[in-house]
Amino acid sequence: METHRYDGSMLTRLVVQLVQQVWSAWVQVWQAIAPVLSAFVDGFLRALFPGFFELARFRRKLKPSADELLESRLSSLAQLMQQSSSLISEVEAALILRQTAVEKLKLEAETAQRLAELSKDQSEAVARLVQAGAEKETKKSIWYGIVGNAVFFGLGILVSLWIGH
Repeated sequence: METHRYDGSMLTRLVVQLVQQVWSAWVQVWQAIAPVLSAFVDGFLRALFPGFFELARFRRKLKPSADELLESRLSSLAQLMQQSSSLISEVEAALILRQTAVEKLKLEAETAQRLAELSKDQSEAVARLVQAGAEKETKKSIWYGIVGNAVFFGLGILVSLWIGH
């Protein structure tokens, strides 16, 4: 039994020739099948969607004129300009809100700065004033709590008596 030795270039040439032959055969098969496949797909689509091709032909006939295109473009441009105008108004309103917030923060910062600059006696007087207001609110809320609890206690007694009879 004889063995043949192939060098790399000979093997490469054989592979290239084989690939070329397979490709050539594939192209010939595709050229033979393509018209049949095209006719089949066309017939299938016409059967599946009978009005589609008629509609496509009809739409080609009804292409808008240049004046209609210009008119529609101008109307869409007008709509876009109106939208941008409303967006600008919204942005301006948001900027005004932010500006008022900044001014309010500046006033609060000035107030805090003035409070920080008060002398010891003045700061104690302000602290007493704030504490007196807090004590007054505390007493008021205690009395509201007592009255509210008494009302619900009385209602509880009345409901218990009503259910008991």
